Amino acid sequence: MTAEPVVRQSTSNSDANLPNPNGQSSEATISKPIPPVQVVEVARAELAENFRTDSIETLIPQIDQLFNLEYETYLGVGPLSGEASLDTIQSTLDKVTQATGQNIAVVYILLQAASLEVSVVTAEGTIRQTVPVSRATVIEIANQFLTAVTSPRKLSTDSYRPFAEQLYQWMIAPIESELQAQEINTLMFAMDRQLRGLPVAAFYDGEQEQFLIQKYSLSLIPSFSLTDTRYQPIKNPRVLAMGASVFPESDEEELPAVPLELKVITETTQDNEKYFLNEEFTLENFRKQRLAKPYDIVHLATHSEFRRGNPRTNNYILFWDGRVTIDELQGLDWKWGNSSLNLLILSACRTAIGDEGAEMGFAGLAVQTGIPSVLASLWYVSDIGTLGLMAEFYQQLQTIPIKAEAFRQAQIAMLSGQIRIESNDLVVSDIVGIIPLTPEIPRQANNNFSHPYYWSGFTIIGSPW
Repeated sequence: MTAEPVVRQSTSNSDANLPNPNGQSSEATISKPIPPVQVVEVARAELAENFRTDSIETLIPQIDQLFNLEYETYLGVGPLSGEASLDTIQSTLDKVTQATGQNIAVVYILLQAASLEVSVVTAEGTIRQTVPVSRATVIEIANQFLTAVTSPRKLSTDSYRPFAEQLYQWMIAPIESELQAQEINTLMFAMDRQLRGLPVAAFYDGEQEQFLIQKYSLSLIPSFSLTDTRYQPIKNPRVLAMGASVFPESDEEELPAVPLELKVITETTQDNEKYFLNEEFTLENFRKQRLAKPYDIVHLATHSEFRRGNPRTNNYILFWDGRVTIDELQGLDWKWGNSSLNLLILSACRTAIGDEGAEMGFAGLAVQTGIPSVLASLWYVSDIGTLGLMAEFYQQLQTIPIKAEAFRQAQIAMLSGQIRIESNDLVVSDIVGIIPLTPEIPRQANNNFSHPYYWSGFTIIGSPW
């Protein structure tokens, strides 16, 4: 027994029940249309039942399809992708391993009423572990973890640690011996609802005293079939760097480190591209610049937000001349016929933590823009901290063409204290050096960025390579 026929039939019935021009019901109409949200719940209930009898090989495509359906419902669109069979996932992972040297595992986390299901696909096989903990308990611990790790008032404490360790024990420890046996070094997380806003990089192994990011490169995906898995190494990247430090038409707070952030980025990249700040950061100029030459990376140092409510109107990126909503975002044609663009960076992003819809919008960023990978933050981080992390990331990209691994090294540099403030300078790692801070950038009392508040909220969304 599988969930797939029910999901597809329900979706088809929902589409078929749309009014036709003649005011008559189509032949497929049997009763009232099934609301999309109800379709998702039916699929979820059937999948829960199938976990009692089906093999992991049969369950993997069902989980992936359920997550697809949730994103389609959230965005209010038709099918976004075909089904990802187990063979397809494994052959793709094998090809990427051959091209990159990365050994990858796709980790599906699914919450049941009385258990947490951890289902893993690697190029060599599958892993399944059932953890006897209720959905309510997992969500409670996840929320406590988020509250502790995102609170600026707790930066001098490790209050997040017990929750980070518990989440590690539930989601990572049961599969880790097999990951190690296969020498896995990259994890792609497809998380269930109410878990998509978790900073998995800060999950903590209490026995080895290591954060998850110290062991693996990480990415967050909506599902495998919604992920652009083509490998395009970023080598000597061409960067379109734009942003704003002040927002005269908005009540958003200023970002005084943005001018220096853009300057450092463009000086690090090979072509030493011009950057566009404040008045030059308009939607019209963005369109103009994207047509002028091909870029590998678009870096937008500005406010962007994923909020509660309608995703098409409440989620936005703030340009100098106004907000760009999700509908406008999808209409920008980010690829603009340019197959080289494979990374969008939003360095001052914020998500309504704990809100299922907002977290889904964040985790689905790559799908919504059509770009293989997005690097964005779950919450606003210190302006100076973001500057240091981005400077280190771009420097790492010069020698590491794998996005998630380059960013992992930047996060490790921050959590290990290599990125810090000394006097009026921002000290980054040895390969970057010292960045003199301009007078406009306010100094902060805490000169150390090792707390996960500063580095774990940034996430690679979509393809890690």
